[in-house]
Amino acid sequence: MKSRFSLSSAAVAVLTLGLTARAAVFSDFRFQGNLDSTGGSGPSLTDLGPSNGFTTATVDSASKTVFSFARGTGLSLDVSALPDKNLFTVVALFEFTGENSGGYERILQTKNFTTDVGLYWQATSLRFYSSPGGPTGVHQNGRFEQVVLVNDHGNLSGYADGVLQFSAVNDASVSSANLMHFFRDDVGEDSSGQVARLRLYDTALTSLEIAGLDRAAVPEPAEYAAVAGLALLAFGTWRRSRR
Repeated sequence: MKSRFSLSSAAVAVLTLGLTARAAVFSDFRFQGNLDSTGGSGPSLTDLGPSNGFTTATVDSASKTVFSFARGTGLSLDVSALPDKNLFTVVALFEFTGENSGGYERILQTKNFTTDVGLYWQATSLRFYSSPGGPTGVHQNGRFEQVVLVNDHGNLSGYADGVLQFSAVNDASVSSANLMHFFRDDVGEDSSGQVARLRLYDTALTSLEIAGLDRAAVPEPAEYAAVAGLALLAFGTWRRSRR
């Protein structure tokens, strides 16, 4: 009886984890030929470059459609509808393809183009400037990496491929312009690259939720089958434990 209850509890926990992460999504961009969100209530992204566009790339050993951007361009998102401009989680699956000479590569900016405050790769470490960066040797240009920034009212956490890189206290709130800029810097501390998926959540995801995030650029049938299977497993085990 005890082992059956544990199995059921574990299945419910995993199922809840997946549904919780999806339920809080504000925008989910999969770049399948357009800049529209496939989930949540957020608007479409804005392309900031005249020569950017869609191409194919190998992401996690599979061929995917991605959005390619030139250095100095990137994307922006109007977050006027975001409930709390100081509470969010950004998840970006992307690669940079041309590191700039200064070693800084802008990932995210939530302010107007008047401050260096924001999320960067600094050489091979993840950093929210001007807080201390994470360990070195994490980042490598030319490969897709999933970067996560959690902002819980100034309490920041940065993750690379699911692993915590830094925790810091800094101002990451969205300015009055209500725009987030991705992969673009005002003084050239940015890079060319490709993005396969970009998500914005209107809550601070936990480390467990971040560990459970998928990376696929397009929905995978196996993902939904796994969730459905867990639900059936939990229900079936609960029924047996009640007998």
